[in-house]
Amino acid sequence: MQISSLKLDAFEPTLYLQTLAALAAVDGVSPDETAFIQRQAAGLGVDLADALAAAPKPVAEMGAAASETTRRLIYRDCFMLAHADGVVSEEERVMLSSIQRDLRIAPETASAIEAWTDRLSVLLVEADSLFGS
Repeated sequence: MQISSLKLDAFEPTLYLQTLAALAAVDGVSPDETAFIQRQAAGLGVDLADALAAAPKPVAEMGAAASETTRRLIYRDCFMLAHADGVVSEEERVMLSSIQRDLRIAPETASAIEAWTDRLSVLLVEADSLFGS
């Protein structure tokens, strides 16, 4: 599901992309993480270079203004990004916790999003083996 396929209130693509980039940078940006961020920017129709060059805003700003659905989707994408290179570092885990708090997502909801994302990843790997990439 692409974030651009949903109607999201108070969604700020620049802040979203900056959050993904900051998460990726905490332990060194991998090619898989770069590709994930580029796909998200393209799906949103946003120039990634412009988004990353803009003055950064706090994630809590979006957490205060965005709908619950928007916040959950952002957390999902951050979690997916942290897993894009196959390893979630301690630094990424700490930042994910901070993003979860800033987005005002309850710990049990974050855990449910993470479990769902893990199951989805297994299914995507299985689909790739069945149908090719």
